[in-house]
Amino acid sequence: MASMGGNDDDGITSHDPITSERNEDRLPEEKTRALSQGHASRGIEAGALSFFDLSSEIRNSIYELVFKHDEPIFVAPPTRDQNFRLHRRRGDNNVGLINPQSRKMFLALQKHDPRHLFRAYQPGLALFLMCRQLYQEASSVFYQTNAFTITLNVPARLHIHEQDSEDLRKAGASWMRSLGSRMSFLRRLDIDYCPGDCPLRRGKDSMVEVWPFLHTLWEMNTFPQLRLVDLNAKLDEDNARLASSNSAASSDVSSPGHALNEMVHMINHDVLGLRKFRRLIRSIRLKEDGSKGMVVFKTSLDLTVASRCDLMDFRSSPYNEFHFVAEGGNNLRVLGRNPTTLMTLPVYVRWTIWRRVFRYGDIQKLSMDNRPNIMRALRPIFTSKGMLLDAAPHYLMWNEFILELKFTERVADTFYRSLRDMKPLIDMVHDPNRHLDLRSIGLTHEDDAELPYLGLGSSLNFHIIFELQDCDSLSDIRFDALPLLQMTADWPRTKAIRLSIRSPNRQGASEVRKVLILLNLQDAVMQAWGNLHPRPRPSTSPRFMVNGHGVVVESIAPELEFL
Repeated sequence: MASMGGNDDDGITSHDPITSERNEDRLPEEKTRALSQGHASRGIEAGALSFFDLSSEIRNSIYELVFKHDEPIFVAPPTRDQNFRLHRRRGDNNVGLINPQSRKMFLALQKHDPRHLFRAYQPGLALFLMCRQLYQEASSVFYQTNAFTITLNVPARLHIHEQDSEDLRKAGASWMRSLGSRMSFLRRLDIDYCPGDCPLRRGKDSMVEVWPFLHTLWEMNTFPQLRLVDLNAKLDEDNARLASSNSAASSDVSSPGHALNEMVHMINHDVLGLRKFRRLIRSIRLKEDGSKGMVVFKTSLDLTVASRCDLMDFRSSPYNEFHFVAEGGNNLRVLGRNPTTLMTLPVYVRWTIWRRVFRYGDIQKLSMDNRPNIMRALRPIFTSKGMLLDAAPHYLMWNEFILELKFTERVADTFYRSLRDMKPLIDMVHDPNRHLDLRSIGLTHEDDAELPYLGLGSSLNFHIIFELQDCDSLSDIRFDALPLLQMTADWPRTKAIRLSIRSPNRQGASEVRKVLILLNLQDAVMQAWGNLHPRPRPSTSPRFMVNGHGVVVESIAPELEFL
C-alpha cells in the first residue's frame, strides 16, 4: 500500500502511523504548537487564518475531497508473507488513487502475470504526519468514508478458494489488529472469497469460514458492516482473467448473496449469544447460499451456549459441533440433535474418535491433585451405560495409568491416605464384580444411577511413582511396602507393575533413581512374612520396611511394636 507518510516505501508496515498504535502520540502538544508558531513567523502574515481556524464542517469536506473514494479500497499483500499494501481494481472509479507504476511497466506485468489488482498510492497521506490533530481528523475521515476489501493479489485469481487459505485468514486478521483504535472508525469491511461454483470447487463443500475475522472484531469490540464479496464474478472463465473494464457491466463488486451477508450480520451482532464463549470457538462456517451454518468448539466440556437458542448441553453429547439455520426476519435457529448418534457410527469410526478424545496425558495421571481434571475429562463417557462400555476399552488399551504420589519417610501417612482415597477410582477400571456409585468418585448423574465397573484389568499397565523430596542414598530409604501390596493384591498380573523411585538431583530436577517390579517386591515381603516370630494374628498387619533397592531391611510384628 502507498506509504501513509508519502515516503518512498508505499506499503502499510508496522511503522506507518495508521497501522501502528504507538504512533498516535507522535508529536506532543508543545512541539505541535511550536512548529505552528515557527511556520507562522516565517511564511504567514500576522492575523491570517490557519487551516484549523476553519469550521469542522469545512475541514471534513476538505478531507473527504482528498480521501473519499467511490469504490472499495483493496488491502492485500503483493506476495505472501508480506505486509498489506493498498491496491485498486482495474476499471474502478477511484480516480483519486494513483498508480505508482509506469503504464509501460504495468502493461508488461499484465501480459506476463495478469492480475485484477495493481498497486496504488493515496495522495494526501503525508498530512497524517503534520500534527496530532490533523492526523486524528484526517485518519478518521479516511477510514469512515471508505469501504475496505481484504483480499489476496493472486495472478489471474486462478479460481482458487481463497477463504480456505491460511494466508488470507492470518494476514487479514493481522491487518485488522494493526489498526488498533482506528478499527472503530471502519464502517464497512468486505472479505473477498472465491465462490463455491468455481471449476476447482465444484462438487465440494461450499462452506465459507468467517471465524478469524469475527474473532478479531469481537476481541477489538468493534462492529463494522462485515460483508463477503465475490471478486471472481468478473473473471473470464476461459482464461481466468478479468473481463474488459470497458464492458457495460457495473463496476461494483458483486456480492455472493444478500442472505449470506444477513447471516454474517446477525452472527457479528451476537444473535446466537456466542460472543462470551469466543475463546472456546474453533470455527464458524456458513453455507454460501446463506441457508445454514455451523459452529465448532474446541472442547466438549459442560457448556450451554445460549438458552434462548435452545442449544443442547455438552454433557448429553460428545459432539462439539452445532448447526443452525436462518429463519424469517433477523433470527437464527439452532437445529436439534443430529439423528445420527455416536453409537450408531461404525466401530472403526468410534475407535478413531475415542483415541482422539483421550490422547492427552493429563488424564492418565491418577493423583489426588489431578482427580478433578480426570473426572471432568471422563464426564462425557458417563452419559449412558452403552457409551461408557464403548469408550472405556478404547481409552484403556492405549493409555498407561500413572499413580503419582509424593511422600517422605517423615510424612508416610500422607502416602497411605492417598492410596486409600484413590482406591475407588482405581477399582473402577478393573474390578468386574462390583457396581460403581458415581458419587463415590465425585461424579453426579441426573438419575443417580449406578453404572457397572468396567472390568478391564487385563488391559491396564499401572506405573507407580514415589517422589521423594530428598534422598541421599537408596539404602537410606524406608517405607512400609505392605499397604501398597494390599491395595494392589487384586490388580491384574498380566503386566508387571513398575514402581519408580524419583528424587531431585544436584540441579534440582527430578530423576529416576530406581525402578522396582512389584511382583519381586511382593515375593520379598511374603518371604519376610514367613520368617516373622511370633506370627501376627489375622486381624493385624505387620510392617515390612523396604529400602530403595527393594530389599526388606526390617520386619515389625504388631505385638512387638509397642513393647
